[in-house]
Amino acid sequence: SRLASAGIKPVSGPGIDGGITYMFARADIESCNLKKILKDSYQSPAGRKLKKHQQSTCQYIESSQLAEVLKINTHQVRAVVRDGWITGTKNSQGHYRFSHKEAAQLAETINHQYIDIETASNTLDQSLQSFRNTWIHTGFVQEHILAKRRLVTQNDFSRITDIWQENATSTFIGKMIGRHRSFCINLEKIGLIKPTVKIGNKDHKVNLFPRKHHLYKCYQI
Repeated sequence: SRLASAGIKPVSGPGIDGGITYMFARADIESCNLKKILKDSYQSPAGRKLKKHQQSTCQYIESSQLAEVLKINTHQVRAVVRDGWITGTKNSQGHYRFSHKEAAQLAETINHQYIDIETASNTLDQSLQSFRNTWIHTGFVQEHILAKRRLVTQNDFSRITDIWQENATSTFIGKMIGRHRSFCINLEKIGLIKPTVKIGNKDHKVNLFPRKHHLYKCYQI
């Protein structure tokens, strides 16, 4: 930068032939007073990218870095872009790069506003399939797909937990007291118990029964 500011022109570089850095002819360097050039003040950086531009280029991350912050595999990044979670741009080699700020915002959104279905089902002590059958296939909440991650919003999960605290499926209650999964369904057929919550429609519906009922003690093993 000081050499260029002193009038010694580079023979190669970003502004000349697209090179990575500026290069000078040895003869030009040997003929100048380097000590004086190093001591003298110089004007805004001729011969290198402006500081503002350098900072902007650092604000981008590669696919591998995005995959790391989103907890997915690198080859799944294209699916994330395809599904509209984030917008990427391609470099000359056709590889995606992403705004560091947008990537950080997306990661924060995923971490604070969504929960993985596996984590949600474990929290409720349901199997993954039971969770999907109860809450997603019935249309009670929507599943969101981030590459191979399956998510529900934290708000939807709060709705689920509010219901699940006092109610459960026949399968869950049967397991809880050591009976068959159709335990509550059989009691319902003979008029001894009624479902407290009905989810879904005629295509796919699930009945939930009270977690606590005096009849359970009579049949508990």
